[in-house]
Amino acid sequence: MLDQHTFLDLVSVAYDAVDDSERWPAYLARVAGAMQADWVGLVAQGAVGLPPELTPIGAACPTLPAGGDQVPAPSGYWCAAGPRALLEILCHDCRAACAIAAVRRAESREFDSDERQAFAMLVPHLRHALTLSRHLQRASSERAAALTALDRISCGVMLVDPTGSLLAANAGARDMLARGDGLRREGNRVVAAGERQRGMLADLVQRLAHGAPAVPDGTASLPVPRRGNHPALLVRIVAADRPASGGACADERQALLLIAVDPECRPVIDEPFLSRAYGLTKSEAHFAALLAAGHSLDQIADRLCVSRNTVRTHLQHVYLKTDTRRQGELIRLLLAGFSVASQPRGRGD
Repeated sequence: MLDQHTFLDLVSVAYDAVDDSERWPAYLARVAGAMQADWVGLVAQGAVGLPPELTPIGAACPTLPAGGDQVPAPSGYWCAAGPRALLEILCHDCRAACAIAAVRRAESREFDSDERQAFAMLVPHLRHALTLSRHLQRASSERAAALTALDRISCGVMLVDPTGSLLAANAGARDMLARGDGLRREGNRVVAAGERQRGMLADLVQRLAHGAPAVPDGTASLPVPRRGNHPALLVRIVAADRPASGGACADERQALLLIAVDPECRPVIDEPFLSRAYGLTKSEAHFAALLAAGHSLDQIADRLCVSRNTVRTHLQHVYLKTDTRRQGELIRLLLAGFSVASQPRGRGD
């Protein structure tokens, strides 16, 4: 029978592995040592969504072991669910199932009733830890996918807490903050560069975070001046949904979005995607991208070192392939479906 200290240590380490899935293989080895088993591992059927570091040996198991069925284990081990094998279900549904097995070699002693009881008592904690780990892994994947999508948006998007501390930012926002013209980072806080605007931005963030009556729709806007003759950044502050749970600290968990638009930024068109979507040649897609960036036909001709007639031919071909008839219609199509980022004017011009 496991002593209480060893049992509590195994429970604690299982929950430690929830947010660090690389610990799972070492944890199973630790369980094997505590149970004096020659091998502890997982057997599975179907896709059970385990952490990637846990690779079940389901390929050798056409059906989930139960009762006296075979438990797949490394060669030389006792492989029947019997005196020298422990088996407990971790998760199952109509499509998949997973169990944890502990086995001893044929020449080893059998598991006694105390060891079986200890193993059964450990399994609920392991099941809960694996469930939490799957949820955390799914949330992490969803967050990464959301940030990847935000990186393709042509404005700066920042997630901040009520103090203005930066929680996440897309590529456009990171570029704005790195330039420090209008918005910048001060430690981990997002602040406006000018003193007046700095105070206004901080005030709006606080008011929106705490549900101020003056902003019932949960949004506010602020122009943030920049150096020289550059037009102001247009910053919109949006309160995220308030946490469902109440309590005195609920407001402190309120997150806000800062959406910053630089009027000087030109869209960046995904030229390969545009080519595939409409069958444009590489030259036609590049011409369309320049047109969407605000260049005139004469400017495009000079930039590409081609004649005006060549540029007009490109335009007619693009009209035909995209089923558009006017430049305004074509540009709306390009910006709506193929704009993936933005860059300040002057870069790449």
